[in-house]
Amino acid sequence: MLDIISAIRKMCESESGFVDLFDKDKSFDTLKSLTDDKASAALISKLLYGKARCGLTLLINDSYEYEKYSEQIISELISEGLSSVEAKKALEIFLRAFGFPGYRDIKINPVAEFVSYESDTFKTIYTGEVKEGKEYGIGVRNNFFEGESCGFDECVWINGKMIGYCHSL
Repeated sequence: MLDIISAIRKMCESESGFVDLFDKDKSFDTLKSLTDDKASAALISKLLYGKARCGLTLLINDSYEYEKYSEQIISELISEGLSSVEAKKALEIFLRAFGFPGYRDIKINPVAEFVSYESDTFKTIYTGEVKEGKEYGIGVRNNFFEGESCGFDECVWINGKMIGYCHSL
C-alpha cells in the first residue's frame, strides 16, 4: 500500500489521470485501493468531490496565487463538517502531492541528475526525484541553448510529464 501522496500521484499516471482525479466515479475506489491511510483518503475525497472543489479549481487555474484560495477552500471544507485541523490537512495533502512551494520537503523517490533531452544545440538536464528512469516527483529541468542557460521548469513530474504546480523561467 502507498502513502497518500504516492497514491494521488499514482492516480495521475494515465493520460487523463489528473482530470479523472476529480471525478468521484473514476477515482474514489482507486484511491481507497491504493492506500491504507483511510483517514487521509477521506479528507482528500472531501476536497476533490465536495464544495471545496470550486475553490480548488480556482487554485489550480491560478497556481502562482494558490495561497489566496486556501482560506476559501478551508472554509468550504469546514462547512461540510471537517474540523479546522482536518480541513488544513486535506489541503496540505493536495499541495504536497502537487509540489506547491513550502510543501516540497517530502522526498518519496530517489533523487538523480541526468540529461533528459539533447540535440545539436539544446540540452535539458533534470535534477530531482525519479522512478523507473523517468522524472517522477519534485524536480527541476534546466534548459541550455548552445551551452548557455535559457530557462528552467520546476514542478511535480509524473512519468516524465509536468503536472501540478509549475514554476518556469
